[in-house]
Amino acid sequence: MQIESQNIATPAKILNRIFAFFIDSIIVYLLVLLIKEFFSLENVSNSTMSQIKNDINTSLFFAFYSIIFSSFIFKGQTIGKKIMHIIIVKEQNDKIDFLTLLNREILGKIFIERINLWILLILSNTNLLENITSKGNNPLFLVVWYIISLPLVMFVSFVMMLHTKEHLTIHDRISKTKVVSYTIKE
Repeated sequence: MQIESQNIATPAKILNRIFAFFIDSIIVYLLVLLIKEFFSLENVSNSTMSQIKNDINTSLFFAFYSIIFSSFIFKGQTIGKKIMHIIIVKEQNDKIDFLTLLNREILGKIFIERINLWILLILSNTNLLENITSKGNNPLFLVVWYIISLPLVMFVSFVMMLHTKEHLTIHDRISKTKVVSYTIKE
């Protein structure tokens, strides 16, 4: 089984990228549940800080999953991408390398697209988050809370994918990669 290279420059369909993401999300979610069960890790606290840390840990685990599969197992693909017949390549259709993948997953996805989690973590550790959330129903503080807590950069990245010719996200642009479709030659 070989990837047919003549079609490798075709941008992946948006639905294929979305389905691949959902498949990978389910796999990561199940792996996180198994790890928590195996190591008897439970969320004792339902605090905002605990939820932020869980989100960051899950994001880091997702990045680790993507890096392992895309670098060492399927070369440019996670399980979801493999199922959906899409692959990550560099802008010039070259195979993706480990450093480019690190840049894509860590800088692009974790630090830039999930910046809201890092801001919340900093605000929480400096007690500013408690001051913001303790103001009750004050409209100004509610607006600040929602602006900070919503993953706006991820949303912008998704909108960019919908409205660019090659369906590029922020993490694609940062790492100079793209996700393309391929056909399998038997």
